[in-house]
Amino acid sequence: KRIMVRLREEDKHFYATAKVPPIKKDTVKALSHKIEAEVEIAPNLAKAILSGETSVIAAFSNHVEESKTINYVVKQISDVINDSALKEIGSFTNMRCHLPVFLDSAALVIELDETTFPGNVVHYEVEFELTENVNIKSAKKFLVDHFAKAKVKASPSNSKSERFFDYL
Repeated sequence: KRIMVRLREEDKHFYATAKVPPIKKDTVKALSHKIEAEVEIAPNLAKAILSGETSVIAAFSNHVEESKTINYVVKQISDVINDSALKEIGSFTNMRCHLPVFLDSAALVIELDETTFPGNVVHYEVEFELTENVNIKSAKKFLVDHFAKAKVKASPSNSKSERFFDYL
């Protein structure tokens, strides 16, 4: 089971993010699709998780009633790590620009990323975050059509965490 958990700091706010495989395989080609949960956490909780004093599950535990997604993600993480602490193995820097657009009367956020991995390797990518009310096939067509107009070929990539491990 492939699970990614990260702690992130953005504008003096801390976030815990977890990505787990979807319940069923995605049938849309050329997209990376994972179930993702992200919650803002207090600085002291982030520090406790990084130091190994507290399990990362604590970051999500207060939010399981808010969302089926968070509940699903917590179960997936728990099945793998139980209550074990995380061990920090490194970091990378990601600069992101958010571009909100509307698709099928629903909000879609396009993210333009510049990521610097260990060894000063820089990657550029476009991501988009979908809410449950956005059709994934429509979103893919929207992006691919806009890329074609800009003469940019859309292609899948490995996750940032996979690329991070490649550069360690």
